[in-house]
Amino acid sequence: LEMLQLVNGMLDLNKIKEGQLPLAVSSFDVYDLLESVRRLHQARATRLNIQVQLSTNQQTTLKMTADPYRLRQVLSHLVDNAITFNRPKGEVHLQLMHDETANTLTFTVTDTGLGMTREVQEQLFANLSGLAADFPAKDKTGVGLGLTLSHQLVQLMGGKLDYRTEVGVGSSFFFTLPLHTRTEVTA
Repeated sequence: LEMLQLVNGMLDLNKIKEGQLPLAVSSFDVYDLLESVRRLHQARATRLNIQVQLSTNQQTTLKMTADPYRLRQVLSHLVDNAITFNRPKGEVHLQLMHDETANTLTFTVTDTGLGMTREVQEQLFANLSGLAADFPAKDKTGVGLGLTLSHQLVQLMGGKLDYRTEVGVGSSFFFTLPLHTRTEVTA
């Protein structure tokens, strides 16, 4: 499975580079998508004694039009990395903030893990081969590729993936998408 994900990630990056990766846009509930990402990673996080939490400032169902597969792919990579580079009894927060005035959504994945050194940060979205060697973690499969692919996918969707980090404290990865959204009151 990991090898298949690695090959698919490399193919996706190549398609993006060649301008051949179309987005399959549809309407979906963004909170349901976030909950599916949380559930996907919950078992692994539990085995590692890491808590995964989901929060939002939304009080209603939030329908958006975007590529749900690619958005899920980005969030899944970010949550997977947050678990991988966390510590036992650590936490991962998956957060959605809806800015109604700007009509944007900000997605944030925060961990209480190792944080990143300056050397790792300098390679973060560029070097696929050297990144894993600089991270002191046991499970390093695919490190670098997921972040690079996520960075490219977020750009393709009209946003910019960025981060904040502090060694020994943790990291936050976040991006804002300029999407047309509409809210519906749930009954």
